Amino acid sequence: MDSASKLLNLAKEKFSTLTNAEAKLFHAVARGEFADYSAQAEEENDLAGAEKWGDERVLKADRIAWLCTDKRASELVTHRGIQINGARIDGELDSKYSGMSFPLYILKSAFNGVIDLRDAEIRALYLTGTHTGPIRADGLKVRGSVFLNSGFKAIGTVRLVGASVGGNLECNNGEFINQDGSSLNGERLDVKGDVFLCEGEWSENATVSSKHSKFKSKGEVNLVSAKIGGTLECTGGLFINPGRFALQAGGLKVGRNVYLHNGFRAEGEIGLVDATIEGNLECNNGEFINKTTVEDKEPIALNAERLTVKGDVFLCKGHWGDKRAAEIEEFRAEGEVKLVGARIGGTLQCRGGKFLNPGCLALRGRGLKVEGNVFLDKGFSAEGEVSLVGAQIGGNLDCEKGSFIQEQGKALFANGLKVEGNVLLWGGFKAKGQVSLVGARINGFFYWMDVQSPEDVKLDLRSAKIGTLRDQEESWPKKGELFLHGLDYDKIHNIAPRDADSRIKWLRCQYNKKADKDKDQFSPQPYEHLVQVFRKGGQDADAKKILIAKNRDKARLTKLTWSEWLWYCLFGPLIGYGYRPLNALWGIVVLIAFGWVLFGLGYCCGLITPQSESAYVERDTKIVVPGNDRQLSDVYPRFNFLVYSVDVFVPLIDLHQTKYWLPNANRGPELFNIGEFVLHTGGVLRLYMWIHIVLGWMLTTLLVVGLTGLVRT
Repeated sequence: MDSASKLLNLAKEKFSTLTNAEAKLFHAVARGEFADYSAQAEEENDLAGAEKWGDERVLKADRIAWLCTDKRASELVTHRGIQINGARIDGELDSKYSGMSFPLYILKSAFNGVIDLRDAEIRALYLTGTHTGPIRADGLKVRGSVFLNSGFKAIGTVRLVGASVGGNLECNNGEFINQDGSSLNGERLDVKGDVFLCEGEWSENATVSSKHSKFKSKGEVNLVSAKIGGTLECTGGLFINPGRFALQAGGLKVGRNVYLHNGFRAEGEIGLVDATIEGNLECNNGEFINKTTVEDKEPIALNAERLTVKGDVFLCKGHWGDKRAAEIEEFRAEGEVKLVGARIGGTLQCRGGKFLNPGCLALRGRGLKVEGNVFLDKGFSAEGEVSLVGAQIGGNLDCEKGSFIQEQGKALFANGLKVEGNVLLWGGFKAKGQVSLVGARINGFFYWMDVQSPEDVKLDLRSAKIGTLRDQEESWPKKGELFLHGLDYDKIHNIAPRDADSRIKWLRCQYNKKADKDKDQFSPQPYEHLVQVFRKGGQDADAKKILIAKNRDKARLTKLTWSEWLWYCLFGPLIGYGYRPLNALWGIVVLIAFGWVLFGLGYCCGLITPQSESAYVERDTKIVVPGNDRQLSDVYPRFNFLVYSVDVFVPLIDLHQTKYWLPNANRGPELFNIGEFVLHTGGVLRLYMWIHIVLGWMLTTLLVVGLTGLVRT
């Protein structure tokens, strides 16, 4: 008796009666053939109409389960396994705990009951093109691959919790629907090969995907703590679970790459918290949409907190190394992209990406560590805050032509950022809101050039440390929108403004035109550090200009005590606050010249007379003091206009003028008379002489202390 007859006899013993369709199945299984129940007319094979199929296409599920679980029946199944095509299978397929040494092929068929494969063992599982209800396969062990693809559709949860697959899990072009929970639950799933939740039927080595349809999930795809030895391929996949997790893969471990790109779309949160990816995470040209959450929290589109990626991360438009990107337009996230504490061994590429979460965080990278470069450039656009607080970047942070919009807050928040290379905010960089780099450490260049609409930007560089500053005047923020206290930089690039006048204008961008002195906006540190940089570069004259500007701005911007006012507003400016003491010479020359003229006029008008009566003698040759008929002795020192002004003005010298000549308070026309007090023009001249003396002491003292460097602020 052949195997087919034996299997038919065993089946009759078990089930007493068999339909023609069931007999066909047992006959084909025993011979290693396909039991094909499909109709010749393709429209009659539509699985949506399987309820109308005739008995010739209907099998009972317990017949298939018997083949899988009965020892005698299983021994008669060839190595080709159970192969069914185009059938309707009624009832529950209960094959839990079974050990099948053969594969199970059920193709383009329709199940109207549950498939139960819990803790079963099987060589391979093929449900390609088949429609099912829920599948329970917790703990399933598959030596080969699992195919839930190419038209496969499940209504209810497909559970693969704790299952292990020796080959691939291929769900490309499959549809998984369970809007009230998990559509595909692969928690702790272990797949030695690749997992395909994608469009088309291509392998990783293929160049073009065959885009018959998309992988679709309505409900949560759960890959928490799963292990994938190869690649997780979700190219072109559609994951729909608004306000909840569309893909929850916390703790996932992937041996190669993760592709959520080129037509991938998620409506709901993508969770990769604590995941580890040995290759790249490629989300280029993917859409991540999560505008609302059930708990009414801030929406998160992609949550990759503490993610570890050994290669590169692509959240960008296109990918120059990917030939499949031609038909896709851009990476787009609506909701927060969260990379808090993530570790990236290569680069973070966001070039051309759109990150949209207005009024909230668009891209959060607090504590992010990237070994290579970070590209937020060339079409990158964020509506919402981009946070890189405490991030570490081994290469450059390039924001060329990037757009950062958060008008009422921080557009780019990078306090404590550490960059081994350069920070490039240039070439059409645009920000509306605050760009904050407080406490940042930038070992290379800091570029602030060709900034669009700099009047819309607040730039905060307080306590930052920069290698080389390269900026341009046209890109400086408007007054009051630049913060420089504590900024430390080694040098200014040759192309950037390096003269004192330009840098003074830069420093004054820290203050509003109408500064409120009570707020004490002034900080001397930015001036003093710039002086150090200038002196290091041999620009001593420019350094002095900066120091003088520092004192002038302090006088203008701070609330001074009386003693401070005397220095910063009166005496200090006369000697350039100690840095240009020879400026006092101009005041000295002017005052001496003024005294020369004034004392000369006084003498000619008879207002200056000798101090001693011995100056006058009787003799024939008269030397007459103007306005006086008395004769002056020829041994008495003659009056000299210029020398007298110098003698009065300069202390501690005696030119023998003030000792012998003095303005006479009783000479000249009477100006006014109040009681016993009478003021003549000679009295006014004497008063000016006293002022002349005081000014002389003041200016000469300032000159001396300025030259000795005793007074500098």
